[in-house]
Amino acid sequence: MKIAVLSCLVAAVCCAPQFQRPNLQDRNFIAILSDDRQDQGDGSFTYVFESENGIRENRVGSVGSKGQSNMQGTYQ
Repeated sequence: MKIAVLSCLVAAVCCAPQFQRPNLQDRNFIAILSDDRQDQGDGSFTYVFESENGIRENRVGSVGSKGQSNMQGTYQ
């Protein structure tokens, strides 16, 4: 009987959460300054994104001669 109780205690301890999840209320959220997406409908597009922490992304896409997607841009 003692072995059964001890086994249940060991199982309960092993199944308990091991790591604490971060509190999302304490996180600082980064504002998005601009997010401009334009799809021309023929497979070509432009995309510009900027956030307040300095992340900037710029992409231009077009359809290639064999149907592939050609993309060019920058990321800072």
